[in-house]
Amino acid sequence: MGEDASPDAPDIVTEKQCKKCNQTVISALVKCVTCSVCYHKSCAKILNERKKIFNILSENEMECVHHNNASSSHFTSDNKSHQNSSYEDTESLLDLKNIKVEDAVRNIVAEALAPLLQEIKYLREEVRNLKVSNVDLVRMLKNAPNNGNSKTSTWNKNNFLDVPTNKNSVPDRGFSNQLREPSISNYFHSNASEKIIPISSQYNEQEVGNKTSEKFTPIHDSSTSFPTSFSLVLNKEKQTSRREEHIPKPTKKDDPGKTYSLSSLNEKPQEDFQTVISKKNKRKFIRGKAVASPNSGLRAVQRKAYVYVGNLMLDTEEKDLTNFLKSKFPNREFLIEALSKRDNAKSISFKVTLDQEIFNECLKEDLWPSGIIVKKFYFLKKETATAHQT
Repeated sequence: MGEDASPDAPDIVTEKQCKKCNQTVISALVKCVTCSVCYHKSCAKILNERKKIFNILSENEMECVHHNNASSSHFTSDNKSHQNSSYEDTESLLDLKNIKVEDAVRNIVAEALAPLLQEIKYLREEVRNLKVSNVDLVRMLKNAPNNGNSKTSTWNKNNFLDVPTNKNSVPDRGFSNQLREPSISNYFHSNASEKIIPISSQYNEQEVGNKTSEKFTPIHDSSTSFPTSFSLVLNKEKQTSRREEHIPKPTKKDDPGKTYSLSSLNEKPQEDFQTVISKKNKRKFIRGKAVASPNSGLRAVQRKAYVYVGNLMLDTEEKDLTNFLKSKFPNREFLIEALSKRDNAKSISFKVTLDQEIFNECLKEDLWPSGIIVKKFYFLKKETATAHQT
């Protein structure tokens, strides 16, 4: 009867007997609210630290864990399937929420990038328009003197380049007429009282100064950022006043009281450039070419040349090479010097000192036996030669 109880049922203990130490609980009582099992407070603390066998509700109350397990075992299979379905619904809701969050973030990023993309598109259009409109200028800049040399090229507005005034000079590259029309000449407007004079070889300073009836003023197109300094804009009044005031002073060779009149100045040709003839370099030398008589007593040292002769047999000696060269060039002196070689070298090489007059003849391939290497001898630098000798 009492022995047929289920194994999960708690042991039958008196109300005031500790289930852990089987001692009577006098004070510090902790009792389960469901099965009335009692523990000392110290015993309950030790058990709860080792393994969670009960949940402490208050200072004197607790609840065994197996009661919660027993109550959870009363759920039916329908309840379990309901829990599974609710779990799946929750998971699908979370996925849907994540998708909504991603869409929201994507929309925010797209709205933030829209102005930047529009600005990039606008800048690309501007760059393309500038390239098309300044084709002539780019071509002339490439063909300008001292192009690419930043050290020697200097900017001079008085001798820049020719600025064409023909709109049709821009080649058709597949763009619309709207893109081809803004050429360099469109940045400057002219009317009856104002005129633009581009810098060209056909205009010189004197011709520009003789145009007394024209007034030249700069015209700048406010719709573009093209600088007006790319065209020579002259003011006749400034040019004439500057020329009248400039009277050169007499030099030392001239009469001290001599002066120049304006009429004589106008008669002289006005040149844009003056060729400066530099002095000869003091260190530059000359080499005599005259044929001196034998009795003059002046003779120059015979110029020497150096030839490398290599790929010779190891048993080749200096006298063998000297005899060969003297047989080819009689009445000539040769200085033969054997070059250093490696320990495992299979050939030997020589340095030949000979006259400069027979240097080219000595380098002909028909002169030497087959397989011998002959070339001009190059001396090593001091550091390399020292390392090579050591």
